[in-house]
Amino acid sequence: MNTFPMVSHKPFRRLQPLSLFAQLINHHVNGCLEVVSESTSWLIYFDHGQLCFATNSTEPFERLDRHLHRLNQIPTLTRETSTQLRSRFENTSESHSTSSADYQAIDWLVEQHSLDLAQATALIGSLAKEVIESFLSITEGMYEITDRQHFTTYPNLCKLDLRPIVEYCHNQRQQPLSRTSPKAKVQRPDALADSTNRAASTVETQFTRQVRSAATNRFQSVPSDASKPRYTIACIDDILYSVKSWTFLKD
Repeated sequence: MNTFPMVSHKPFRRLQPLSLFAQLINHHVNGCLEVVSESTSWLIYFDHGQLCFATNSTEPFERLDRHLHRLNQIPTLTRETSTQLRSRFENTSESHSTSSADYQAIDWLVEQHSLDLAQATALIGSLAKEVIESFLSITEGMYEITDRQHFTTYPNLCKLDLRPIVEYCHNQRQQPLSRTSPKAKVQRPDALADSTNRAASTVETQFTRQVRSAATNRFQSVPSDASKPRYTIACIDDILYSVKSWTFLKD
């Protein structure tokens, strides 16, 4: 199993993923959210509040392989290609300056013309549903945000609207526990957009309300040097988060 670098060894604190996502979307965060819970860590990459890629430390290549096999009618995606992909990337050591190994594997498939951009986008969206649905279940942990400028490589194959994905995952979690484990079927890009839009339009969920609430919150500045102002996200609903401010240059 691939492991990600731990954020720190500080004690865990209460987390509310929906509120956290709402703040990150409204602040148009441009960087990687790294979250550590008791048994799992997550990496969620943002481009100005939009989703670039999401993964976690629970068998990322098993998950990628499973979703790849659900892609239909791709003659270039052979068993030999899949084997080569795993041998090339599965044991790649993770670092804070590079994108995750499973994303690098997808990027390589595009470079090898085994996937086109539309197929890669559908794959990334399907993976995100599974990863984010599991993320919504955590109640405590710690997180930090690393600005995009600190990466040597960063996910850039696509940018997805995170809101309908979170809405879909939130609605899925409200379904009876007897439903099957979250293993979303990879869909065509148009079918993926249609399913997420249907989920988002059903009812106004807790996440929708929190996105609107977060939009009215101010982001408080904290002491820093003159050249690199630092900011920390203000908490909403008087909830304690383990917040690590991140540094970025003003435009």
